[in-house]
Formats: sequence, C-alpha cells, structure tokens
Amino acid sequence: MDRLKHTTDRALMERLRAGEAAAFEELYERHFARVYGFLRARMPDRMEAEDVAQEIFLEVFRSADGYRGSAEVDAWIFGVARNLLRQHIRERKRRSVRDAELRVEEPIEAATPEDELRVSRILEHLSLEISSAEPWQARGFALRYFHGASLQEVARVAERSRYSVRVALHRLRRRALRGLL
Repeated sequence: MDRLKHTTDRALMERLRAGEAAAFEELYERHFARVYGFLRARMPDRMEAEDVAQEIFLEVFRSADGYRGSAEVDAWIFGVARNLLRQHIRERKRRSVRDAELRVEEPIEAATPEDELRVSRILEHLSLEISSAEPWQARGFALRYFHGASLQEVARVAERSRYSVRVALHRLRRRALRGLL
C-alpha cells in the first residue's frame, strides 16, 4: 500500500511538472494535514501555522521542477517545510528585535483629523473591494480575517475546496492591498 501511495505521489509530481493544476490540488489535499500538524507542533499560533503551510505548498508548486525523484515525495515536501519553517522563525526573530527597537516609551498622541480621514478612506476602500467580490468570497474574507476562521472552516461554509478558498482569499486580499499602497 505504501509503495502504491509513493508511486502515485511520484506520478502526481510528474503531472505537476507537466503543468497539470489538478495534480497540485491532489498533492495539497493529500499532504496538507501532515505538514500543518508538523507546523502546529512547533508554532503556537494556529493562523500563523496555516499561513506558513500555505507558503510551503506554494514553494512546492514553484519548485516542482527541482524534484528529481531520489527521495519520496512526502520526504521532499517535508524538506521544503523544514527549510521554510527555519526561515520563518529567523524572520520572526528579526521582526521582534526590530519591533522592540521601535517601541516608544512616550504615550501615543491622539489621532489627528488627517489620521482619522486616512483610516476612513482605507476602510471605505476595503469595503468597496470586498463588496465587489462574489458573495461567498466576501463572506469567506470576513470569516477568515475578522473572525479568525481557519481555511478549512471557510471552505466548509463556502462549500468549496480549501485550495480554491485559499487562492480566492489571497487574490482578494492582494487586490485590496494594492489599492492602498
């Protein structure tokens, strides 16, 4: 059984390398839970672990041509996971040092009218971007980013695959942020 699974994983990698998107979805569905579990054992924050897991699978997608078949596919994916986890932890440490250096001991002044106007424009822009999305995407965005729902929970509510939810929310978030920067 294990040998069949690994042969199938290798076949999926070949299909992925040939550009078949369905092969990536199948690899994602097959291996996401174990990668996420690996991360959750090492990261206290559930949403951060989920985000890193998604980064890992994006890297798997981007690096599929680098898979040469000398190791089992799941071992290769976990190698990618270990490397990205180490990188993420290093970046988090750098950010926390930078944040500590930026902390100000003086109390923060009240918002100026210009600040309030800027925040109002940002909220209006986000509201327009979200309302222009399909209803399931707008609801998924609110569940994910305002209520802290996992991708699995959003996928269940939206009756979509976790992969399609992840992609749709990423695109919506990127579109909303692009208009702000």
